[in-house]
Amino acid sequence: MKHRSRVSADTVLAWPPSADRSVAAALGVSAATPPPAPLDSLDSALLDLLAVDGRMTNRELAAATGASSATVGSRIRRLVADRVLIFTALFDWERAGFGWFVVATITVEGRSVREVANEVAALGECVGLATVLGSADLLGYFLVADRAELRRLSTERLGDVRGIGTVRMDLATDSTVTGLGRRFFLVRGEPLIRLPEPVIELDDLDTRIVAELLCDGRRSNRHIARKLDVSEGAVRTRLHRMTDSGLFCIEAMIEPTALGLVGALATVRIRADRNRVDRIAEAASRIAGVLLVASVVGDAEMVVAIGAADQFQLLAVIREGIRMLDGVRSVETHQMVEIVKFTPYFKRLDR
Repeated sequence: MKHRSRVSADTVLAWPPSADRSVAAALGVSAATPPPAPLDSLDSALLDLLAVDGRMTNRELAAATGASSATVGSRIRRLVADRVLIFTALFDWERAGFGWFVVATITVEGRSVREVANEVAALGECVGLATVLGSADLLGYFLVADRAELRRLSTERLGDVRGIGTVRMDLATDSTVTGLGRRFFLVRGEPLIRLPEPVIELDDLDTRIVAELLCDGRRSNRHIARKLDVSEGAVRTRLHRMTDSGLFCIEAMIEPTALGLVGALATVRIRADRNRVDRIAEAASRIAGVLLVASVVGDAEMVVAIGAADQFQLLAVIREGIRMLDGVRSVETHQMVEIVKFTPYFKRLDR
């Protein structure tokens, strides 16, 4: 079979696997879901190794841990079955062709917050949306390709949603995803994956290979080749080309609520001394529980996303961690009440 047709820019689409394997409720595991078995030293070692290379084979993992290949395979199957471990592809949003990462706080007037949230979540630019506590009703994460799309989002797309009052937008000029943030897997609202202008030219076969890895990042090249009716060498070559470009990588991600790591989420907008923003961002990224740090242009200097085991730990991270950083003048916290939409598939990846 020939797979030479190029997929044109702004129509390169891939769909993630079903969100059924993610948390059914926005935050916290359903009471009907049995808790996973406690992790032992081997489980922890496997998670650490797979965080470095999600495509490590069972044989390689066995050699690194001293366990047998059969034991490694059994442990990984259990971690996946318990919804603790997910193997999938992560895209670098900048190399996918998005020029702007936008954090928006939205107030709602004359209409229910959930009705407005559903319409905002349906926008193609929206990659994350939550109802929040604080000075706003909604907090959204958006990815836009260029200035024209940013203008349409701010004036037309959000402007057409009845019930939106005020919208404050912070445009990220730089962002860092921490180790925990990179491994954070939570799907809500079946988000569509859009690649408006990937750093390398992709064709139909490329996107079909990526789709296979989205569903299971540990699928072998041989398995993918057989399913797509191409040679194993073709799959290997395509994969090397795409991963070497920095467009995406295969990651072993963790379901944070299943491990009890995250039961509360918040986004914090920080007013800070501008000449210390870089140092504050570096220090914030080292605080336990921080998922994302972004330097922004707006009426704040930084935006930080935080995950904590519970509300008390969340407040401790903000009060004893973020607020105490040298150069921070004030913080505005938006604690997430319900996640309406969230995709874990776009991050900033290190090459």
